[in-house]
Amino acid sequence: MATAKAQKAVKKRIMRLLPVRLTAKEAEARAQSLAATKLEIDRLSIEAKVQAANFKDQLKGLGEQLRRLANVVKAGEEQRDVSCDVTLDFTEGTYYVLRTDTGEFLDTRPLTEGERQLNLPQPEKVKGA
Repeated sequence: MATAKAQKAVKKRIMRLLPVRLTAKEAEARAQSLAATKLEIDRLSIEAKVQAANFKDQLKGLGEQLRRLANVVKAGEEQRDVSCDVTLDFTEGTYYVLRTDTGEFLDTRPLTEGERQLNLPQPEKVKGA
């Protein structure tokens, strides 16, 4: 019977992460990558500031809209352009403003001197003069 011979050594190859000195070409490539990365960081930082300012402006606008709408909801009314009729009553000497949507009188006051002049007859223009 043959006996197994004992081995004196076993050798196998493995990979380990270890420091390796860069060649001049590798060092130049890493320096270029470093500079490009720094430029990209600077660009993104500026872009982030611009975007932050844009978002701040958008939030400010939305906040103003929110406050305006909250006030409208709370009051149950809002300011709108409404058609109104103005009447110069020369008989009573009174100026009236009437809302056409509700029929409510908004303003009643005496006619001014200028408004009273509007009722005076205007001289007719003579043809050919």
